[in-house]
Amino acid sequence: MTSSHLIPTPLGILKAEFTEVGLRSLSLLKDKKGPPPPDLPGVGENVLLEELRCFLNGFFRQGGVVTEEIPLDMTGITPFRKKVYEELMKVGFGEVVTYGDLAHRIGCPGGARAVGNAMNSNPILLVIPCHRAVACGNGHARGLGGFGAGLDAKRFLLRLEGHGTDILDL
Repeated sequence: MTSSHLIPTPLGILKAEFTEVGLRSLSLLKDKKGPPPPDLPGVGENVLLEELRCFLNGFFRQGGVVTEEIPLDMTGITPFRKKVYEELMKVGFGEVVTYGDLAHRIGCPGGARAVGNAMNSNPILLVIPCHRAVACGNGHARGLGGFGAGLDAKRFLLRLEGHGTDILDL
């Protein structure tokens, strides 16, 4: 059984999908104009949704102070991507890491491109903070890298976390 909810945030409207195991998906709706839509039909409140709302409140309103740990449902995610996402979740608010650094951390030197692909395929926006992973630093080519929710959203999130032109102009 799954449930879906729409949550208005400063980034835009997020769609959250839950299973009995945990949060399976958190994505930004492409059409962010107009009032937030109601929760999707047939779903009610649940504990996981409340935990996610607390997480998002901490993320957006309290300068990144996140006390909630959200149970995740990573069914269908490859072992490599799970490893990447688990390592990425260790990167704290206001920090960034390159795809190459993540590849080294998980024991896959030379795997920067595969890490970048994992970032672009991240099904759980913000909770798995793929916006904190950049293609490379210090003004090298490819800069910020991609972002499934779009580069404007990535820039918004990096600004929220206190980054200026040092990162945003990559």
